[in-house]
Amino acid sequence: MMATVEQRQQKRVPLICPVRLRRAGSDESIQTATRDISSTGFFCHVREPVSVGEIFNCEINLPLKGFAFSGDELWVRCTAVIVRVVAEEDGFGIGCRFDYFSAATESVAWIVPSADDDHSN
Repeated sequence: MMATVEQRQQKRVPLICPVRLRRAGSDESIQTATRDISSTGFFCHVREPVSVGEIFNCEINLPLKGFAFSGDELWVRCTAVIVRVVAEEDGFGIGCRFDYFSAATESVAWIVPSADDDHSN
């Protein structure tokens, strides 16, 4: 049996958080939850087929109760690129790499910068 080579460069934290995914250019969202998260991306489960390289707008709800932060939750809005798809019994496990993200203390409308925007600041 051949050993699997770990390709992740950042430590993953097992964390279940609500996440909404929306394909770029679509108004329909997919409701799911993260299985784990890192500083560079997250893994979750979807029932719909997806493809490596596909881009999603995402909104992740991180619980903050007990942390030194005003508010009980933080919404991370991001664009993510699908980097891994694993067939599962009732859908697909997908690895998502953050392309751009920002944070807000409440859920907001889907506002994600275009590819032409400068993200350097």
